[in-house]
Amino acid sequence: MHLPKFCETYENWPGFCDAFKAMVHDNPNFRDAQKLVSLRSCLVGKAAEKIKSLETTAANYFVTWSILEKYYDDPSIVISNRVHVFFELPVCSRTNVNSLGELLDQATKHYRALQALTLCESFSDTCDHHETRRPYATIVERESMAGFYRPWMSY
Repeated sequence: MHLPKFCETYENWPGFCDAFKAMVHDNPNFRDAQKLVSLRSCLVGKAAEKIKSLETTAANYFVTWSILEKYYDDPSIVISNRVHVFFELPVCSRTNVNSLGELLDQATKHYRALQALTLCESFSDTCDHHETRRPYATIVERESMAGFYRPWMSY
């Protein structure tokens, strides 16, 4: 069985959590001490550091799991990080179909990631009540206007 690695990012927690629960956490064939050994083998970096001081005992498995859940299971941070990415999208250096297509692909990827966060219904409700293409339109408008104003800014 190949267990996934968790490398301390809030965005990766939901996927890791679901996979680990399916393979180990909810598996009645594993004892709690075995689950903790498996969990430790999956953790990398700061996530591993958070539980380093806990001994590998059956009693510490649920303590360890709880520490990780309390720290990384925060949908508001995931949403905030995803929204922040929209504002950090690169400016198109060329205003052609390929550059705009790449920008649209990046925006779409992050928008879909936000839509997939079913933990936060308010974001989905907000997007459904407004024109769904609006984030794309704003980005395309920003890029096309930047291309228009660049030549004039040098004067």
